[in-house]
Amino acid sequence: MTDRGQSRRAIQGSPRLEHASARELRASLQVERTDPWARGHFPCLPIYPGMLLVSTFEALARRAWGGEEPETLRARFFAPVLPPAELELRLRRQRDEEEG
Repeated sequence: MTDRGQSRRAIQGSPRLEHASARELRASLQVERTDPWARGHFPCLPIYPGMLLVSTFEALARRAWGGEEPETLRARFFAPVLPPAELELRLRRQRDEEEG
């Protein structure tokens, strides 16, 4: 398994932050056929690894929400990511509800 920090450095594209508030983030990410992660995951069928997506968007959450280490409680993938693809991400912060 690849170290998460190493995974973040290897991502070709960067997520675009579309909306950020104290409780929610929305972002998008363009995945290209030329991305080495997509090409190497399954040689005959390029697919973007789900763990890499989670790692990418956790990094975005850290930047948007002040460097806190997010804990991913649930991730839902509706279909495999077959490049080229434009991905939409929605993150909801639950910590405030639990502590409040």
